[in-house]
Amino acid sequence: MEITQTATFAELRYERPVMETVAKAMEQALEQFASAQDLTTVQEAMDTIYGIRADFDRAYNIAYVRHSCDTRDAFYEAENAFFDEQLPVFAQYKSQFYQALLDTPFREELVNVHGRQLFAIAELSLRTFRPEIIEDLQEENRLASAYTKLKAGAQIDLRGETY
Repeated sequence: MEITQTATFAELRYERPVMETVAKAMEQALEQFASAQDLTTVQEAMDTIYGIRADFDRAYNIAYVRHSCDTRDAFYEAENAFFDEQLPVFAQYKSQFYQALLDTPFREELVNVHGRQLFAIAELSLRTFRPEIIEDLQEENRLASAYTKLKAGAQIDLRGETY
């Protein structure tokens, strides 16, 4: 999806990611990255991975903002619940990418292109995520969403008006 400067938030089209498609695309790109024999192929795989991440993150952010604006909207409540479950699953793919990035024989060449900060981010990310905690992260997301909905539904009567 191309976003122009003139697009308003309301005009952004939302489409739920198909997780089977996302998973397959990430797995293929990660395989391409890991088996690359040259820097060009490594960079192409990275571009693909970044594109998949951008599409996923864009969909999440649109759904999140629209849900936050009106937590009573049943459609975006369902989308929020979807992302509560899928964000930790997607984090696993990001973790796999970061591990492959740290293990690549093209590390020095990639440092020259992308800088050392990318590798620092990868190292720190791997310290904070393990597949074993996916269910805990999903529960944390559900609880955070429930709290957000509770706060958004609060009403206060003041001077004869409800706020």
